[in-house]
Amino acid sequence: MNLRSVRMKARFACLLLVLTCRGTEASTTLLRTTSKTSPEWGSVQTYAGKTDTVISSVKPATSITVVLLTDSLSPAQIESVKRDLLGLYTSLHGHAFRLGILGNGAFGIAGPFVSRAQLKSALSEVAGGSDSSAATATSASVTSPALLDNLYASVGQLGADWSRVLLIGELPPLEASVREYASGLLLRAFGSAHLQVSWYAFSGGNDGWLPLFLATGGTVIRGELSDFSHAVNDVSQFYFQVDWVPAAPSSGFVVSQSILSDLQGQVLFEAPDVAALASTALPSTEQYATMRAKASEAAQLLTQEPMTEASSQNIRDDLQTALEINSRDPESLLIAGAFYEKVKDYAAAAHQRASLAEVQPFDADSFAALGHTLVLASDFDAAEAPLQRAIGLSLRTPQMAEDFARIRLAHKDDKAALPYLDEALSADPKRQDLWFVQAQAAERLNDSSLAIRSLEQGLALDGVHIQEGASLARLYVATNQKAKASQLAQQIVFRPSAGTRGSCAIRGQSRRIAIDGGGASDMEAGVGSTSKFRTRASADRSAPAWIWQHGWRRASCQHWVGSGAEIRSPLYRQG
Repeated sequence: MNLRSVRMKARFACLLLVLTCRGTEASTTLLRTTSKTSPEWGSVQTYAGKTDTVISSVKPATSITVVLLTDSLSPAQIESVKRDLLGLYTSLHGHAFRLGILGNGAFGIAGPFVSRAQLKSALSEVAGGSDSSAATATSASVTSPALLDNLYASVGQLGADWSRVLLIGELPPLEASVREYASGLLLRAFGSAHLQVSWYAFSGGNDGWLPLFLATGGTVIRGELSDFSHAVNDVSQFYFQVDWVPAAPSSGFVVSQSILSDLQGQVLFEAPDVAALASTALPSTEQYATMRAKASEAAQLLTQEPMTEASSQNIRDDLQTALEINSRDPESLLIAGAFYEKVKDYAAAAHQRASLAEVQPFDADSFAALGHTLVLASDFDAAEAPLQRAIGLSLRTPQMAEDFARIRLAHKDDKAALPYLDEALSADPKRQDLWFVQAQAAERLNDSSLAIRSLEQGLALDGVHIQEGASLARLYVATNQKAKASQLAQQIVFRPSAGTRGSCAIRGQSRRIAIDGGGASDMEAGVGSTSKFRTRASADRSAPAWIWQHGWRRASCQHWVGSGAEIRSPLYRQG
């Protein structure tokens, strides 16, 4: 008996078309129970939330197709399988039995067999056709994800009406995320074709593949190959087909686990799922593995310091490759958002983070990060919604409080900003910049007490900040705290890093207060507008000498005062 061999080169000609169409179909699984009546179904929880299901009782077809993955089987294992299949055929009397061969770049199928002799003849061809590459089971053929793509392309020939399929051989040892995608892709194919698929591997099989086979009504056979007949002949099992349509992203696709529970919340199964629009071309497993590798490479480069022009370009190239394969891949989008923030392209970073939030609609961190990036991009109007969404998902962080504060400040609502600033500073009281921002807001609200306290807290941390020091000195004067104003100025006078012109302004205030007894009326315009002091200095030709005899350094200050130049330090800095 000749096997109907179809070369995989021809298969791949239509593979892309098949993958493209796959996004149009609902997700379909088969649930096995011991009850003739259907359970009290709940909804399916998908990545995008709960969705309704369509449940129907089915009676599976009795035919069986065994598929040998010959590239992963040694000659000894093939001989063992041959003997077991002859015994299995005898125990499955009454079931149409077919044999498929997937290996060495081709798929072929034979049967159904009307006798054990016919099956034995077909098996002898398999044994006789084993070449050296199959006999040695090279690591390249066993580990290549192309095996799964070949299997996907062959699904249409494996059966229908929930007939049984048994795969025999090893599946590629894929990285977990690639295996999850391959499982989702294969489940869509098996579900669309209505196939119960089980798997037997001499190694015992990787548990990571189990959800795929359970979702089709099949299983992973752990014992002897003959155990498969027990499951086939078990008449106590009843079957229900479950269909649902997962929400699709605006572009790309989402790989996730969809969970079906009953009304009591008990999980009935978890199914690997792939959601995409009808127009989306899903990549092969091999392409998906490439995407994962590129994303990992970009993540590694992003951690290297300093970032060079070459490494930056490599990251861009890796991300472009990854996002061309799936424009909604969460890992690639997360890396892209971090990269563009690092290079201060906040608009691009916000675009990537918005895409990430679309495919992770219940991830509060994604929305918080999007809101923060929009604040960095000065898109304050757009930043509000994702931050509020994060709060709705029970997340509240000091960074979010700061972002809310900056949004309120951008909208010139100082009063609304103050509670958020207080929240951020309570979490991190060493944020000098926020103390100064809070002081600015308090001054605009004429809250001298809060402004003074904020400036005192900020200036007590580190560094010399002439403008903030000048603002605090003015506030001391305005609130009749002359001693504090004089003390503050003296502290700054003897700090060599203080800027000449700003230092002069503060020292000028101090001397006026200490020697002339000036009060708030003398400085009512603040250091930011020292008109009276400037007028006196301009009119009094002895001003330079007056300043010198009271301890001012002629070289640093005489010119500024003696010439009548403005001695000013801004009251506060915007932003």
